[in-house]
Amino acid sequence: MKKTIFAAVALVGLSMASLSAQAISITGGISFAGDATPAPAGNWGGATGVNFGDAEFNARVSSVSGSYAGVPAGAIAGQLATFFDFTFAPALNPNPVLLWTFDFGGRTYSFLMDTVSVANQSTFTLDLTGYGTLSITGYDDARGVWRFTGQQAGTPTTFSFSSSNEPLPEPSTLALLGLGLLGISAARRRKI
Repeated sequence: MKKTIFAAVALVGLSMASLSAQAISITGGISFAGDATPAPAGNWGGATGVNFGDAEFNARVSSVSGSYAGVPAGAIAGQLATFFDFTFAPALNPNPVLLWTFDFGGRTYSFLMDTVSVANQSTFTLDLTGYGTLSITGYDDARGVWRFTGQQAGTPTTFSFSSSNEPLPEPSTLALLGLGLLGISAARRRKI
């Protein structure tokens, strides 16, 4: 019995030690706002793509959470992002597309979009959703969901964009749960 307890404690200790060797997981999300134009049409109803303009920085961070919490929201240098044009119909082009990137605090933040779906499209609005990969220097890349909304109430047209990670159970957490269930099962068998 003592050997079994010792082995279980040693296994848990080794599992915890392996966690410290892994990079940090990305949590939370980030939102942006800026100007965008429908392509090639003059309104969102006929658009097959989105153009963000030629400026190096064409969007500002509007809200942050989780791993992005150190990035201040606002419109001053260092808090701006570069968005890249893409086509969503008839298919995402290029695929995947580096949708946005920026540098802050010695880290590079980016989002690589690989799927897109049209949730709503009318003359004055475009609502797109999809999946991609969130990246932050020093963190493990994470699968993420995103949403783009283009609004056309005049000139220029505006957009809002948000992305966040998809919560997935960590392998080590699942392994610990499995070990616990095995231990309970073994203890019950010995009592019977």
